[in-house]
Parts: sequence; structure tokens; C-alpha cells
Amino acid sequence: GSIASSLSYINREKTKALNFASEADTDPESRSDALRHLGMVLHSVQDFYLRSNYVELQLEDPAHRSDPYNIPLVDWNRIPDGYS
Repeated sequence: GSIASSLSYINREKTKALNFASEADTDPESRSDALRHLGMVLHSVQDFYLRSNYVELQLEDPAHRSDPYNIPLVDWNRIPDGYS
């Protein structure tokens, strides 16, 4: 799919997780729903790094190649307009 639709999905799931989290301390069902939606967000973000060549592109920068543990994470606020 497209990045824009994926970001919309992530934002919807994040909102659901936050809404359920407000009751998670007192309601076990809300806690379960919050964790489920958080898991969906994390899975989607993990898929980006798994299925894209973002890390390989970052390693083309000599500074990142010498210190790969400091590769910057994607700035999701710049997507889809700020990255080529």
C-alpha cells in the first residue's frame, strides 16, 4: 500500500490505544484493547523498517557506517512529503 494510507492507519490505531489507555488502570477490558491497538501500531512501524531499504540508505552516509547504532529513526512528521 501507500505510505499515506499506512500513516493514516497508524494514527487511527494510536488514537484508539490512547483512548482505551485512559481507562486501562481500572478496566481490564480497556487495558487489553489498549495493548492490542498499541501492538498493531508497533507491528506496522516494524514492518516499515523490515520491508524498506531505509537502514541501507542510511548506511551509505560514512558517519552512520562508522557508527550504525546512531542511525536516526524516521521522522514520521516528514512523511510522505519530506522524504524522497
